[in-house]
Amino acid sequence: MTTPLLSRARRLGTFAAAGMTTLITTLAVGGAAAGATSPAQTAEPPRITVGATTSCSGGVPFSLDLFYDDHVDGHVPQAIHEELVEGSTVVRTRDELSQENGDYYNTMSYPAGAGTLNLTAVYTYSVTITYDDGVTQTQAATLDMATAPCPAPPPVTPVLTPPRTTMSSSVVTCPTASVAGAVRFAYDDHVDGHAPVSVHEELSDPSGLLWSIDDVHQVNGDYFNRRDFPATAAVPISATSQFVYQVTIAYDDGVIQTNSATLNVGVSCPAAGGVLPATL
Repeated sequence: MTTPLLSRARRLGTFAAAGMTTLITTLAVGGAAAGATSPAQTAEPPRITVGATTSCSGGVPFSLDLFYDDHVDGHVPQAIHEELVEGSTVVRTRDELSQENGDYYNTMSYPAGAGTLNLTAVYTYSVTITYDDGVTQTQAATLDMATAPCPAPPPVTPVLTPPRTTMSSSVVTCPTASVAGAVRFAYDDHVDGHAPVSVHEELSDPSGLLWSIDDVHQVNGDYFNRRDFPATAAVPISATSQFVYQVTIAYDDGVIQTNSATLNVGVSCPAAGGVLPATL
């Protein structure tokens, strides 16, 4: 015999696979059939779990997923009546003793086929079970489509890879009226077991791309490089030059990282100009 927990888990797993949203369950007071007020019956604890959820596509509900699960507590259902009400109109009923190894449960989807949901309606799904000891109970779950449609999907937390490259930039020679300026950029890949398979370098300023190269440079497994301008390429350097040096490395484990270093010559050079010591 299966347990209520197992049967509930089985159904919830099926709904989740179909894109089920958060479970919204409302339990009505357990009691007798309509019109009966037997104290013995109204004192009965709930013998049924009832649930109603929405399946969504693109953030819009397209069906209701309904279920009930009778508690396996020794009371055997003799009759089971299900009813789905849209507002005040009954839109679906079913009378069926569905059980598996003595565990009574069932699921229902609405609408079936090409039908559509009323996205402004309140749907109430109720289940009435009559047991072998004479007790009749009704439990219900309600979905207000105006307030409980499709929750936003949980945010995806990106897996962040720490930087694998150290970048640097410096002014070698400050430009003056009589001295040409020179700048230096460099990258140094961390020796961490990830081997670069391609390296792309670019130098740009506010006007656009000034220089680029694809060059995998390494010494004894240490990947690095240094670029001096204008020695590397004829890049004009003035007291107002602003550069961005960018390096994109693709690694053997599939990771691709882009790192950059910026350099503002006017900020780095003293007002009088002069020669600065090299940093690399």
